[in-house]
Amino acid sequence: MNISSLVILFVLTVVSAVVAYVGYGNRVIDAYAPNIVAGFICAFFIVLLIDLAAERRQGKTRRRLEQVALAGIRLPLLGLAELLADMMKSAMPKRPDVVPTTYAQLFSKTYTDHLDWLNPGGSSGDITDLDWSSRSETIVKIVRSELSAVIDKYVAFVDVELIDLVEDVRSDPFLSFLEKLSAARTALRKAKINGSSGDRVGDFEAF
Repeated sequence: MNISSLVILFVLTVVSAVVAYVGYGNRVIDAYAPNIVAGFICAFFIVLLIDLAAERRQGKTRRRLEQVALAGIRLPLLGLAELLADMMKSAMPKRPDVVPTTYAQLFSKTYTDHLDWLNPGGSSGDITDLDWSSRSETIVKIVRSELSAVIDKYVAFVDVELIDLVEDVRSDPFLSFLEKLSAARTALRKAKINGSSGDRVGDFEAF
């Protein structure tokens, strides 16, 4: 809102009204002052209405852009959630007695603990037949890139809280681990550490 213009018009309206009141009886003042006061009052309300309409339009535009930004963030996050869910399913020895129906349930310790037993070299069941280390590295890189692109594009239109949440996801240590899982497996193989579930204790003692 153009506060300075409104303040100036308000001051001019008050000054004009005071002059008209003080100079009441003067032919010149009586002839012009009321019209001047009325003109300033009309100008004040016209500017106020225009500013309110502009703010309302900007608010609608901002909300629309926020929705577009949220839609752009939603897709990569769903892809990431699908990756983690598939990893947990692959690592579980059997179907759970209670199937999670919400993300809050799925990403509870009851299910995420199974990720410790995922075989990173095993097939991910993806159409490209990538192993888990390669698939996770590919998806995490894509997710981080897409999240960065959305925030960079709509940073002026989204809340700071949302930007902080997205940044928390992008900089999450576990995602950093997944992105470098393939390189870690290569390093472990060079060190002759297999890291499979059956040899886990001995391998990590050696490491």
